[in-house]
Amino acid sequence: DLVEHWFNRRYRTLRRDVYLRHDAFGWYVRARRGGAEGVEVTHPFTDASAARAMVDRLKAATPPEESDWALMPTRPSS
Repeated sequence: DLVEHWFNRRYRTLRRDVYLRHDAFGWYVRARRGGAEGVEVTHPFTDASAARAMVDRLKAATPPEESDWALMPTRPSS
């Protein structure tokens, strides 16, 4: 399930997305740079606090001119 999706309000090559997900097996942070066709990496975690710390680190590592982060609305689980 998607818990959070952060987006840096940029498009194309400057776009960055950070997703926080959770399922029965653990927590996952997926980071993508460069839009839908960009480079993506997933980090697995066993607890929420470590996963959220990674989200914060990824956002903080973005250059200031590209770091206008917005929390995207999530859809309720069905």
